[in-house]
Formats: sequence, structure tokens, C-alpha cells
Amino acid sequence: MGEYLREIEAAYRKGDFDRGLALVKRMLELQKTTVSTYDRLGSVYYVLGRSGEALTFWNRALSLEKDPGRRRRLASSIALARRNLGLPEEAPAAAPTPAPRPVPVAAPRVNPAESARQYKEGVRYYAEGEYLQATASFMRALELDPGNEEARKALERLRLQSGGTSAP
Repeated sequence: MGEYLREIEAAYRKGDFDRGLALVKRMLELQKTTVSTYDRLGSVYYVLGRSGEALTFWNRALSLEKDPGRRRRLASSIALARRNLGLPEEAPAAAPTPAPRPVPVAAPRVNPAESARQYKEGVRYYAEGEYLQATASFMRALELDPGNEEARKALERLRLQSGGTSAP
């Protein structure tokens, strides 16, 4: 790779940008994720007046670069290419924030006995005309046992009821 870098630098100094571009592309084929390759490719494209391509490769280089000084230099090159393209200045990228850890949610515990008790309490409330409490009891019965069909049917009848007195 050192040989390619020297040849690229020599072509760049001579103003033979087409040769430099060909060498950088060849280097890119051999080693795709090298920061210096992306940086040089961006520079050659920039000198050729192809700011859009330069911007693409400098952004790739910036995403891989760890050194703060080199990151600043790449950011300056990116800003220059953006100005040439008539694009607005970008705000400096903030340090990535880690994704929040998901909070483990306990699986609901099925409790058929308590569900049956809540259903019976709902029937009692219903018989007393306490429809809000009856609804709450039937819903709690379903939380405790989603398979409690009696509670499900009772809730459905309550929803369909419009003030009548049909039994749950």
C-alpha cells in the first residue's frame, strides 16, 4: 500500500489527477475501508471539480477516522465541498449517545382462581347496578387470565348494553 500512496502523491504533485484517481481507485479495490484511501480519493475528486464525489468519500473517511486532528481536517474538507455545492453548513456531529437499554417487562402471571373470583365480584356489582365497578372487575379478571371467556363475554355484553338490564 505504501507504493500506491507514494505514486498517488507524485501524481497529485505533478497535476496528473486522472492517474492519481486511477491509482486511488485501485487502492480502494484492494483495501476498501482505509481512511487515507477515502481521504485521497476525496481530494482527487475535489481537484477535478467533482465536489459531490469528494463529499461522499470524505464523509466515508470521517466515519472511520478516530484521530481528533484528522477528524477536524476531514470536517474542513467536507465543509469546503458543501460550500462548493451550495449546500448549507452542517452542525458539528454530536458524540453518539448509547441506545437506552430496554426495561425488562415481566410476563403477566396467569391466575385462574383469582380471575374467577374477580368475575364473580363483577357479576355481584352488575346485579347491584354498579356497572363501572363490574366493568373494572371483568377487566381485572381478563388481566389475570386472558382465557377467561365468561369475563370476556360479560364485558362484551356491558359494551353492547345501552342502559338495559341484561344479565352478564
